[in-house]
Order: sequence, then C-alpha cells, then structure tokens
Amino acid sequence: MRHTTLVFALIPLLASAPVEAKKKSVRAPQPPAAPATPPAEPSIPASSWQSLKGSWVEASLRDGTVVRGRVAGADAKTATVVLASGDVKPVDLTNVVALRETSPPPTPPPLTLDNRDAERATSLEKLYGHNYKAPKGRGMHNAGAIVLSLGLTQLVLSLGLLIAAVSTEDEVFGRASGGLLVSGLVHVAVGAPLLVKGKRRRLTYYDWLHKQEMRDQARVVPGFVPLRGGGGMSLRLAF
Repeated sequence: MRHTTLVFALIPLLASAPVEAKKKSVRAPQPPAAPATPPAEPSIPASSWQSLKGSWVEASLRDGTVVRGRVAGADAKTATVVLASGDVKPVDLTNVVALRETSPPPTPPPLTLDNRDAERATSLEKLYGHNYKAPKGRGMHNAGAIVLSLGLTQLVLSLGLLIAAVSTEDEVFGRASGGLLVSGLVHVAVGAPLLVKGKRRRLTYYDWLHKQEMRDQARVVPGFVPLRGGGGMSLRLAF
C-alpha cells in the first residue's frame, strides 16, 4: 500500500516538470540595452567663442532667434553675451547654429533734457545713479521752473489789470496791478537763478551718466595673433 501511494504522489511531479520546462523555453530573449546617447557636440566650438572674447557677435539659435552682443567669456558649454542694453545672457553652445562677428552699435549721443532722452536717462540712472555723490539738480530745476512760471503769470495778470485800470480809471485795478507786478518781479528774480543753476547741475549729471555709458562700451581686449612659426600679442579696442 505504501508503494502504491508513493507512485501516485510522484506522477503529478513528473507530469508538471515538462510543462514548466516548456514555459521556460517559451520566454523571449531580453533585447540588449540601448547604448547611452552621447551629448550633442556644438556646431560652433568653444575655442571660436573664446577667440572672439570682447568682440560684438551675432549668434543664430536653433529656434530661429538671434542674439547680438559682446562676448564676455565662454567655457566648454556656455558663452556669456552682454547685450547692448547691458543685460547679461548665457547662451548654450549646443543651441547655436551660426556665429559671426559684427560691428559694435553706434556710439550713443550725449544726454539732453528733451523728452526724447527721458527713457534713456531713466535707464542709465538706474544703472549708475547710486554712484553719483554730487547734487543732481532735479529738485532745484523743478522748483525754479515752478517759481518762474508763477512770477511770469503774475506779470501777465499785472499788465491786464493795468490796462483795466487805465480804461476804467479805477484805483482798485491799479493797486492790484502794482501788487502783482512787485510779486511777479520777486518770483522771477528767485525762480530764474534756481532754474539756471538746477539746469546746469542736471546737465552735469547727465554728462556724467553718458561718460559711464561710454566707459562700459569701450574696452581694450588683449589677444593672440597666430603667425607662421609662432605668434604675437595684440590689443583690440572694442567699443
């Protein structure tokens, strides 16, 4: 009885062994792992950027945009470009498809008090104004303009009252005209010097801002000139 039981117990084990072997043999082989994609090589090598350090360039990117500015430096992956506005823009070298050297932007004219220079003066004042220690003249110029305008207005009113006094022979108009005349002359005498002195200070400050603007554009850049059998040093004045 024990032998019979042992035989029946071994039958399921023997029957399941081929099935498991078949299942194992059916498995498809695993595909080999894909090789790692090497990093993209830049179309313009870093050495080209480094040779143009201090120069104004125009770089065309893969997305169609164009970056124009002065090259401040470059390494193996990134170039740093200073735009004409003064903003610093990092450029990924792998995104650049074309690079060429360009002429620097035209020299900006001196600042004036005209409204056409107001936006430029505000921008320069944000960049450099905190370094200016002398009076800027804005308050004095504005105060002088207000006082002078008030004095001129009083003089005009005084003239009108004087005409009315002569035509009507009314002493009230005459006394009012005299009072406005004196007050107007006083305001003009105070406002005109304030306006002139404030304008001079303002123009001196604007001239200083213009010099700071020009100082940041003009740079002497050292370089290396390859020659047959050696090389030589060069100095390039970049504006």
